Amino acid sequence: MTREICKACGRVNPLGFSVPDGVWNLATDHFQFALCIMCFAQRADDAGVRWESGIEFFPVSLVSHRDAIG
Repeated sequence: MTREICKACGRVNPLGFSVPDGVWNLATDHFQFALCIMCFAQRADDAGVRWESGIEFFPVSLVSHRDAIG
């Protein structure tokens, strides 16, 4: 697994996450690119979406990222 880069703010995201598709679509208006948790949370809050239910987190250390990209 490698670290994603947020398409909204450009930061490397060491904390991956997953939310149910319905929550993602309501919060992001079907945005199809990676977001960091901060940009996702801001969009969800702005859209009035309760996003905390069903969320899963998976941290990715720099060491794991380097190993994955070889």
